[in-house]
Amino acid sequence: MSSSSPNRPSPETDKPIVKRAPGACAECRRKRGDKATRAGSKCTNCAIADVECVSVASQKPLLQRQREYIRILETRVNRLENYIQALFPGEDIETVISKPPPTDKDRVASHSSSPLVKESLVKKDHVSGGDPPESLGLADEEDIEHVALVKQLGSLNLTPSVIYRFFGAASPFMAAKQAATLKSMHTGIPDTGVHPKNYRRPLYWGMSSWESEWVTSPPAPYIYPDFDLMLDLVQIYFQKTNSLFPIIHEPTFMKGIMSGKHYGDQSFGMTVLLVCANGARYSKDPRVIFAPDAAGSEFSAGWHYFSQVPFHRRIMLYTPTVYDLQYYALAAVYLTGSSMCPVSCNLVGIGLRYAIEMGAHRRNGQDRPTADTEHMKRAFWALFCLDSIDSSFYGRPSGISHESIDIEYPVECDDEYWEHPNPAKAFKQPAGIPCKISSFIHLIKLCEVLGFASRTLYSTYKSKLLSGYLGGDWEIRMVAEIDSSLNKWKLSLPAHLVWDPHREDMLHFQQSAHLHYLLAYIQIQSHRLFLTRQSSLSFASLAMCTSAARSCGHIQEAAIARDLRILPQTIVRQDHPFKIVCH
Repeated sequence: MSSSSPNRPSPETDKPIVKRAPGACAECRRKRGDKATRAGSKCTNCAIADVECVSVASQKPLLQRQREYIRILETRVNRLENYIQALFPGEDIETVISKPPPTDKDRVASHSSSPLVKESLVKKDHVSGGDPPESLGLADEEDIEHVALVKQLGSLNLTPSVIYRFFGAASPFMAAKQAATLKSMHTGIPDTGVHPKNYRRPLYWGMSSWESEWVTSPPAPYIYPDFDLMLDLVQIYFQKTNSLFPIIHEPTFMKGIMSGKHYGDQSFGMTVLLVCANGARYSKDPRVIFAPDAAGSEFSAGWHYFSQVPFHRRIMLYTPTVYDLQYYALAAVYLTGSSMCPVSCNLVGIGLRYAIEMGAHRRNGQDRPTADTEHMKRAFWALFCLDSIDSSFYGRPSGISHESIDIEYPVECDDEYWEHPNPAKAFKQPAGIPCKISSFIHLIKLCEVLGFASRTLYSTYKSKLLSGYLGGDWEIRMVAEIDSSLNKWKLSLPAHLVWDPHREDMLHFQQSAHLHYLLAYIQIQSHRLFLTRQSSLSFASLAMCTSAARSCGHIQEAAIARDLRILPQTIVRQDHPFKIVCH
């Protein structure tokens, strides 16, 4: 009889076809669960396996599950960091993880600190607990989706083979994460996340022994100035430089200096050397001079501190830190006062690329500021401002696309108010006290206007064509937009930053002079195009440039009379085309 005879079932039809029941649970949906057809509360598969039977319809929304997963990861990372800090109090985590594994004796000793570990974990969980802010919409959630991806890819492996790196929306890793999420939605199987161990073969992704040995090998020990001189240079730096570009948080920095952290942590040590180098520009102590017998020896001040740190540390190949961002900002400021000042653009560019790798240009969705996030924001925005000013000064393109930045401005709070016994009052500026950081925030806004002027008025023909900046009076409209932005910026200044050549407070005088000098510089940059072409704006631009130039001269005269320097680009030596005096 034929195999197709209706009296004999074929092999393909030996088993009855069972359709999926619409009420199948999440676990059994792909296994033809039959919860909807059973009188009990469990489907057959779950009853046999003796597991909880949860319907797909009763599962938590995807957005809520993603938030919970992110919070779980954050909690695990916080616990691990606090555990390490409790075992090695006062030491940098990156230094700790590069040490050899602990011996049995070390393990025994570590158990004695377990109560401290538990206490620190409880406190940390209490501070960092809670959901992300509910005010975030769907677009905002998508915008910060990179945070969860980076944490998944970074994992908890404390070896050089897995690094915390930023991955944006265009990355294939994001596509893999989205595919895993869709799979979870359709199959009901919980998404375990895009984890390196699931697809990275150690032979190709893990750092080889010879690479790890070279990357983690310590550089030559640094030679620091005498302690009394170091304290003097640090004080000068915070008065002269950090007041304009607040790269460093003074209380944290001084705490590290006084505890001798720079002797054991070379990442912090290089920041100390660069701070001393910049402070040496203004010091009258003969010990800061590197070449006392050479012509122009005053320009060598601080060189023996600056020259000890290489432009690129090997350790950065696998673990760049906020200290590296601070280094590139401080090194750029120092080189601006040397004959190698154009190199400062290159250093700022390198620093920006590392900032992007660390995700410093993107917001992380946290609802409360922390010391770590504020350190990162200050370092990034300092690099951004230096890049905007240097790129305009040398006529070069910016090192970062302004449209790719969505990180918030630094918290408008002075250094001494970061910490408070009451967590609700931390990072809150007391009422009635002018904020020193307000100057930096207004500087960032000025540099944003300067960047807009550079990429519109001074862009290439191709860029103008792609952006639609062609034909008619578009340049006049751009200049009008820039003038309007500058006027709004000027009206938004707090009283202590309004220009007054007779202001008694030296800090506020220096900050206001710095801001208004840059304001005049941007006015000149935006109008000087019309000084050499026929335009209805020619006479107005000539008047604007003349007035701005006079303002620059008056500000410099008032500043020099008080032994202050504003922007280092403002005084140029005539005997060298690139020699800029700033000490």
